[in-house]
Amino acid sequence: MKSIIQENETATVSRIGLGGLPFGGHYGPVERGEVVRTIRAAIEEGITFFDTSPTYGEGLAERLLAEALGSDRDNVVIATKAAASSAIFTNLRQANDPATIRRRAEESLRRLGRDHIDLYQICGTDPHTPIAKTMEAMEELRSAGIIRFIGFCTSKTVILREALKHGRVDAVQLSYNALDRSIEGDVLPFCRAACIKIHACEPFCCGLLLGSLHKNSSFDEADRRIEDKRFRGEQFRHSIETVNRLRAFAYQEGLTLLQLALGWVLQDPLIKIAICGAKNHHQIRETVAAGNVNLTPEQIIEIDQIVGEEKFQGVSAIV
Repeated sequence: MKSIIQENETATVSRIGLGGLPFGGHYGPVERGEVVRTIRAAIEEGITFFDTSPTYGEGLAERLLAEALGSDRDNVVIATKAAASSAIFTNLRQANDPATIRRRAEESLRRLGRDHIDLYQICGTDPHTPIAKTMEAMEELRSAGIIRFIGFCTSKTVILREALKHGRVDAVQLSYNALDRSIEGDVLPFCRAACIKIHACEPFCCGLLLGSLHKNSSFDEADRRIEDKRFRGEQFRHSIETVNRLRAFAYQEGLTLLQLALGWVLQDPLIKIAICGAKNHHQIRETVAAGNVNLTPEQIIEIDQIVGEEKFQGVSAIV
């Protein structure tokens, strides 16, 4: 498995990572035992990258991750975020001042039961704190050994450009999949030029590319997709039609829709990891199995033709 973030080209982690958003209850209620089984299944399948955040269930996802990893917690790469535990997913505004950055890192370390964070990521914007001050605090944490790598969860190149003036940005986490390609026009070329690695979250477009949804699907009140325009009205119905065509093409090629979606994301070498969510241990095993598919150039072209103008920009913000 190829490295997603490297130090002296020696550290390697799995190209498929497990995201902790479902473990915070944002796609409906979670059961502690199943969360633990899912994380353990991920380890058994060779996953060594785990992405989480204090925003996922008010710190619940971080605590469950620590519990499930147990003695393996120092043998994996853990990414978390400098985000407020009570954050709202859309239009996130938060404090990124040095004191808050340091305090939230300490709080995450306590929940994770660790002495360092492998990848610490800045989310949202803070109009009251210059990026220079935020990066200064992050680099101080790096120098102290509290964090190892610095990341951003943003699609704004102006933020990345400014951050690079004041330190090293190792990775950017962005939503990217066959349906949502909003990063291709700006941030993707920027990261390629700046040699910043990209971690693609939502590779299955919040479940759209799993194939289990239909035009009349409804969502639990706790499910964050209720607030997402991609899952309402005509756009949702049109997306389901597109997914059905993609499923038919996958079947024609002897593939599953899961393989098609994940293969498409990982075909770009700049995408160093696909952060996949899973609500149970069966789903994560299926995802890992799907990650071994290499699509041909002809298959990539056909997928692009099927999607056509479907390529949209969602309203979600993974923090």
